[in-house]
Amino acid sequence: CNDNLITLDMNGERIIENPDIALDYLTRQQAFFSQNDIPYVRFYRVSKYEDLSLIQGNGPFMAKVSHGGYDGYGNLFIQNIAELKEKITKFSNDFTNEVLIEDFVQIKSEFACMIIKGKHNDLILPPCKTVQEDSICTLVEYPLTLEENQKKQLEYITNKLLDALSGPGVYAFEFFETERGDILVNEAAPRVHNSYHFTIEAFDQSQFELFIEAVLGMELDYPHEKYSHVSMVNVLGQSSGTNYHLTFPEFAGNYEYKIHLYGKKECRPGRKMGHISLYGNEKNIDFAKKIKSEYQI
Repeated sequence: CNDNLITLDMNGERIIENPDIALDYLTRQQAFFSQNDIPYVRFYRVSKYEDLSLIQGNGPFMAKVSHGGYDGYGNLFIQNIAELKEKITKFSNDFTNEVLIEDFVQIKSEFACMIIKGKHNDLILPPCKTVQEDSICTLVEYPLTLEENQKKQLEYITNKLLDALSGPGVYAFEFFETERGDILVNEAAPRVHNSYHFTIEAFDQSQFELFIEAVLGMELDYPHEKYSHVSMVNVLGQSSGTNYHLTFPEFAGNYEYKIHLYGKKECRPGRKMGHISLYGNEKNIDFAKKIKSEYQI
């Protein structure tokens, strides 16, 4: 969800000489993180070419359009400040929209966590591991194993998020685990989210059911696991056109699977056309990786 504007940071520290003015530059998302002391990836706001002079360091960077970006669209990896200066005008369509320049973070892993905010009570679902390729989620694995230090960081962050959120619904948060072992919020999505589609098979209540219960003000019951191991393969388009179909490779294994196709009229390379869930009581991520490498659509 790159539908945000950005603030100026230098060497990873926000410049806030006048807090009232600074907050005018923050996105709602960033303001929310900043006001609630949530660790997140640092941003630079660029609305004109001259703003590039305020960026500290020589990269690498990730450039993101401020509106309309998703699944890697509207993202551009930049090696250094010289490349940024060369490409920024074309990338931003001459600053038709402001651009977010993010310090590129060396990460060890990525994962997601979901918060359900209800009228009477709240829930935090266990985290799941996500695998990104070209900024598109291709695989999800549940459950996620974290070291004790990461567990404590995640618990601290999710509890702060839960306390700060207002309004019923489901809130998905994506996280980076850095090479140093720090946990940072990457992005937020105040809605049901692709990373938790696996809950349809994994739990006795899916994220969709929990969303409905939350917005209707019902008492929220914590969902119970139906299966201890679930993997999910996002089915990405490989061809263009309206005449497409999924060819699914068969693999023998101690698991069940369910294919979900979204019924999109047009297939495009990289477009999410559906997902495949593998579920059982034994680890099945290796089967998911094989399916990912061999399906055709």
